[in-house]
Amino acid sequence: MTTPFDGQLDDRLLAYHMDWLEPRDRAEVEQLIESSPEIAARSREIEQTLSPLADWNAMPVVPDLEQQVLHRIQREVRASRTTRSLFDIIRFKPISSAWITAWGRFPLSLRESLIAAACLVILGSILVPGMARASAWNQRTHCAGNLSDIGQGLVAYGADYQNRWPFIGPQGATWRGESPDSSAASRFGNETVDVQPLRNSQNRFLLLAHRYVDGASRFVCPTDPLGIVMRADDYSQFRDFAEPRNCSYDSQIMVSDRNQASVQPQLVVYADPNPVFSERNVRLANPAELNSPLHRHPDGQNVLRADGSTQWTRSPRVGIDQDNIWRIEGMQNYSGRDIPRFSTDSFMIP
Repeated sequence: MTTPFDGQLDDRLLAYHMDWLEPRDRAEVEQLIESSPEIAARSREIEQTLSPLADWNAMPVVPDLEQQVLHRIQREVRASRTTRSLFDIIRFKPISSAWITAWGRFPLSLRESLIAAACLVILGSILVPGMARASAWNQRTHCAGNLSDIGQGLVAYGADYQNRWPFIGPQGATWRGESPDSSAASRFGNETVDVQPLRNSQNRFLLLAHRYVDGASRFVCPTDPLGIVMRADDYSQFRDFAEPRNCSYDSQIMVSDRNQASVQPQLVVYADPNPVFSERNVRLANPAELNSPLHRHPDGQNVLRADGSTQWTRSPRVGIDQDNIWRIEGMQNYSGRDIPRFSTDSFMIP
């Protein structure tokens, strides 16, 4: 049988199934396949032989990847009913330069294409973890910038209010503002009925309501998957954030009016959210060394100190006396009346 391919039938059929042909050339090959049962049969054999390559992107990155792919192709070829091993064409017969010139395709054999693909996969496995670390570092920096802006707002607020911390008003001996039948109350085992409707977050909101912090976005950590920036035309019309998701940060418990001058500069006053009050972590037997749930790779949290400085730390023990900023020493369950035992203690709450 004579064809316009002049003895290069397998090369042309291989190029057809590898999608290397221009539209005009593909049409010519398809016409030959339709006109000749022998060519159609050979085309089906080549298509069946190349079918393992359809799984190429799903293969894991392993040593000697090229050899394993070629071995698999060879095994499939031997299992087929072809009268001639196409493996010899793929493995040892690169596309001739004359054919490349005639058909205008990229001068790579299948073997060289497989090697290039393997190199790209390996290169990706090296670069992707580095990009993840760079992204985590950028988010931690953004978060630290938020806390730094809040720290500047605290200083400005103190300058206008006789060196006082933002404080919504007296709360007696309680600090949690949920009603006793709320999910948070049952979560923390609080059965009291006299919890006043004031929350610690209302103290933080004063900075936004009176424009000591420029924008509600400063209160949302970029890593918070549930964080939503509060939108309002006039924040002074509100007494608190519209919902807990509007503020990613927890702050030092405020049960009374405090003078900034009486607070040691290294006292932690704001931080990423306390993991002890997380739905996921509150039931853990020993949550003492937990880091905030927002930041990963590596775990840790940003904290803001009373002097306005921020710090990234891998441990929650960053209080003045190296105490755990998430907890009151020795306490497991919180009722809403709990307060630090010493003036140097930090206790971050929602």
